[in-house]
Amino acid sequence: MGCLSSPVGGGLALLPQISVITPSYNQGIYIKDTIKSVITQEYPSLEYMVVDGNSTDNTLPVLNSFGSAIRWVSEPDGGQADAINKGFRQSQGSILAWLNSDDLYCQGALSVVGHLFEANPNLMMIYGDAHHVDTQGRSINPYPTSEYQWERLAFDCFICQPACFFRRSLLEEAGYLDPHLQYALDLDLWIRFGLVQKKKPSWEFLHVPELLAFSRMHLNNKTLSRRRESLLEIIQVVKKYFGYVPFNWLYRLEEASDGEYDGYFRKSPLSFSLCFRSLARWGWINRHKPRYILSFLKDCLFSPQQHFGRLTRYGGGKDR
Repeated sequence: MGCLSSPVGGGLALLPQISVITPSYNQGIYIKDTIKSVITQEYPSLEYMVVDGNSTDNTLPVLNSFGSAIRWVSEPDGGQADAINKGFRQSQGSILAWLNSDDLYCQGALSVVGHLFEANPNLMMIYGDAHHVDTQGRSINPYPTSEYQWERLAFDCFICQPACFFRRSLLEEAGYLDPHLQYALDLDLWIRFGLVQKKKPSWEFLHVPELLAFSRMHLNNKTLSRRRESLLEIIQVVKKYFGYVPFNWLYRLEEASDGEYDGYFRKSPLSFSLCFRSLARWGWINRHKPRYILSFLKDCLFSPQQHFGRLTRYGGGKDR
């Protein structure tokens, strides 16, 4: 599992301040490693804050153990989005990011990001590559990241949240995280960022083909343990912005319907019954989009391998 070995670019004096927020709730088993991955970055202008939702596990002793090395607060909140928004509003940096309390930065990630933002004032969002890791921090597989295309966000969340950084001005233009969302809050924000870019085409988004972060996958995270609920929220968000819902989301929802499969560690085998149920639900939810339905069915006939390949990919958000 390799990380960045050195930053890119020139001197340190002009690097922008990066504010990183860690929303936290009962992730004491992982949060120590998360914090270490931030405060050991050796970035000259870093602001870091942990916003804890009044955890009842060993989180608070872990936070106390860092003394003055970190800033933190622990109090009831309205969920992950509310905690992140609170941190963003209390921070000062021109570059923002959040790192969930079970995820990790690669060493040198902030230097790469800071130099890129400093070099291009039109650059508004940067996202890099990431790996899924297990409970021990061992690499499982690469996150399926790709170049930015707004329309593709209807099909896949191809931006790995812990590897994403953006300017405060972009967040303020798009609006803060939606506190009503518990699972698709990052996807919703990436979509709104894209809508802002459509109005301001000089604002650039950049995919950096460098490993910047590790996203931890474990059976207790909320998007695996509550797979059906997370997919229903994703479907709601996709429908809201695009007006239709691609087949792959309905397939995953049917896959998760009996609770046996989480879509990542336990994937269901392809079956006629599963595909038929998914197709029926997909047709119903898109019943007011006959042109889209006909276009999709036509594409399936000509490129079935591409469409069924999407069904094997994991899609969803992450815990705090």
